[in-house]
Amino acid sequence: MTTAWVMLKTIKELQDLVNIVSNYGCRMELVARHQVINAKSIIGVLSMDITKPLELRIYDGGKDIEEILQQLKKYRIDGVDF
Repeated sequence: MTTAWVMLKTIKELQDLVNIVSNYGCRMELVARHQVINAKSIIGVLSMDITKPLELRIYDGGKDIEEILQQLKKYRIDGVDF
């Protein structure tokens, strides 16, 4: 499993993230506290509080992991410690 922290500021950014992750076959989840949502589900992601950083968990990304992280670069934040 690979994790990355993301911050989404608008609904447009949320839609863009869902579109990006939906292009890959691996399982991805967004986590906020105890809420775990399928990152490919626009309805699920819309139910999350996007005012705070979200943990993106990528399972079995394999050879696509670097490409996924690169595409999400504009939403990634570093140095998050929760």
